[in-house]
Amino acid sequence: MRQLIKDRYTEECHFYTEDDDNKERRLSLTPCSESGQELLVPTLSDIIYKNSWQIKKYSKAVLRKEKFDSPTFEYNVNGIYTKWNMSIRYWKGTDGKRVKSPVVLCLNLLNARVTDELQTRIKFQFGVFNAQVMQWELCNVSNVMVNLENTKKMVSVGYRDLSIMDRHLQAPHGNLSIQVKLQISQNEVERNSLSQDMYKLMQDKDSCDMRLICSETGTEFPVHRCIMASRSLVLAQSIEHSVSNNNHKLQSQLSSEGKLKPSVEKSINSLIRIKLDVKEEVLKQLVKYIYTDYVDHIEHITEDLLEAAHWLKLPGLKSICERNLLEVISPDNVASLLLMADEFQCDLLKKSALAYCELNTTIVNTTCLAWRVMEVANPELFIEAQETGLGSSISSNMDSEDDLDEA
Repeated sequence: MRQLIKDRYTEECHFYTEDDDNKERRLSLTPCSESGQELLVPTLSDIIYKNSWQIKKYSKAVLRKEKFDSPTFEYNVNGIYTKWNMSIRYWKGTDGKRVKSPVVLCLNLLNARVTDELQTRIKFQFGVFNAQVMQWELCNVSNVMVNLENTKKMVSVGYRDLSIMDRHLQAPHGNLSIQVKLQISQNEVERNSLSQDMYKLMQDKDSCDMRLICSETGTEFPVHRCIMASRSLVLAQSIEHSVSNNNHKLQSQLSSEGKLKPSVEKSINSLIRIKLDVKEEVLKQLVKYIYTDYVDHIEHITEDLLEAAHWLKLPGLKSICERNLLEVISPDNVASLLLMADEFQCDLLKKSALAYCELNTTIVNTTCLAWRVMEVANPELFIEAQETGLGSSISSNMDSEDDLDEA
């Protein structure tokens, strides 16, 4: 649904620092090529890049173009070279037609070259120019951890839903101006932090003495049993059970029901193998969180990751998933999120979903199947939702019980 497109543009790059009087100084910085100049500064966190992108005649172009890509912009600072672009994508409605607003504004890392592979904190903030008041309207600041390594593979660092209104289209041609402020943070404190050292340990496959296996694909993730046991009580119990059978190679399987299903084979080596009933990308992020306390790009797996965090007893990861789901509550998914919050004991998500129902009684989709499932499977939660002001509207429009069985 989302693909790249190119358009004409204007571009301006700047970096900002603050002096002792906390006044902002603005210096022009031309993006450099891989073989060009390099900027040397005390720490990367001193620099905030600003890149502006103007799409000519957007009001007409959007009628015939399916997607937009900005020109690329490059930075080479303290031995860290990165190449970026912005892109605009569109959601599709229930009728299959493209929704022109809100758009999906993406920040993409296209290329990177570093001396040593490292985790880097990326802060970015999108903005859209208001042509009526001649000021930038800025989105909230996003903060992500990115594994920066030598690669030419595109990575989507983050995205925001952005509503394009008439006030954003500049007369007389309907031009649209978008910007991103970007900060790459990798100072000495972060370089020598516990999280960075644990990330390096995660990469040290030779010292691993255990394997986590994705049941879906069979992919194995080398890990350290002492780290797994110290972070997850469920994994600790599984490891203890496996070690007690140290004369055999024990392959255990953990499912989302939290049940351990051991199968014993003749010993080949001393490795412990535990199979987890999760998707491969979910397992990848689970391992990363267990080592570093961070996860990346979980927008499309948040619900699966929340379920895994619940039954593996990883409360910190549950909190991260909750915060992500809070940002996407909508009239169509609030019922599903309520069911999920109640099942996995996410109090903040549950309270927020109920509050959303109370504040948006006229726009909540009361005909979705999730309400019917809630009424049958969790009547107490259903009554709570009714008491927010939705009343009988979430039961009078439900499918029949036969339809529920078919679903």
